[in-house]
Amino acid sequence: MPNASTPESRRSKTEPPAAPATNERQRAADVLLDKRRLLSEAQRIAHLGSWRLDRSGRVVWSDEMYRIHGVSPTAFIPSADSLQALIHPDDRTAVHEQITAAFAGSVVAEFEFRVLRPDGSERYIVARTEAVSDREGRVGHLTGTFQDITARRQAEVAVRKAAERYRQLFEANPHPMWIYDPATLRFLAINDAAVGQYGYARDEFLGMTLNDILVPEDLPALTEIAQRMDDKQKGALWRHRLRDGRLIDMEIIAQTIDFEG
Repeated sequence: MPNASTPESRRSKTEPPAAPATNERQRAADVLLDKRRLLSEAQRIAHLGSWRLDRSGRVVWSDEMYRIHGVSPTAFIPSADSLQALIHPDDRTAVHEQITAAFAGSVVAEFEFRVLRPDGSERYIVARTEAVSDREGRVGHLTGTFQDITARRQAEVAVRKAAERYRQLFEANPHPMWIYDPATLRFLAINDAAVGQYGYARDEFLGMTLNDILVPEDLPALTEIAQRMDDKQKGALWRHRLRDGRLIDMEIIAQTIDFEG
């Protein structure tokens, strides 16, 4: 008599359960993919690309390296020669010497250079390199990072230009001006108009304090003002003594600034 069977029993014979190992492999692949995506996003946000260079000249770039150099991953093939062409002509020799020294086994500290993108824009790069040796102890390949620090360099240039503009306005101002330390009252900088007005040489002024040009009766008031100095003091009349001993009345307006830290 034939055996009776139900649909469920027939399915169990023809559809084996999913293999646990397959599920584990898929989960591991998903985790790896997520980690790669996170790394790519982190590099994009930090403007930090990673690379590898073999002795044969073979180069491997992360996605951010293409963005840093302004080239397309589908149209640009990274190599030692193609990278050399993207380096600023004035920096090519220095970069080549750093790479050569790293392959020779020297410890290469981070170094900076400039990249010229195909669109003509210039980027400032800080490179970090690490040599990886084979079983025989010979350097087999280099690995490292390029970080685009252009925004930082541009900010530094802007600060220097602003400081230079301020210095020029300070030096060329027709009114006597000085910078002093409110804690010690020592002069830190003097403009030409102050030198001409008061009769002291610049070096003399820089060895003095505000106390040296005030009359003794005004010293307590100066100490009080220095202790409660806010961002800006309204104009006030002070008696100042010139180098030749004469007294003059000066209206002084003070402004708090940052000076050399």
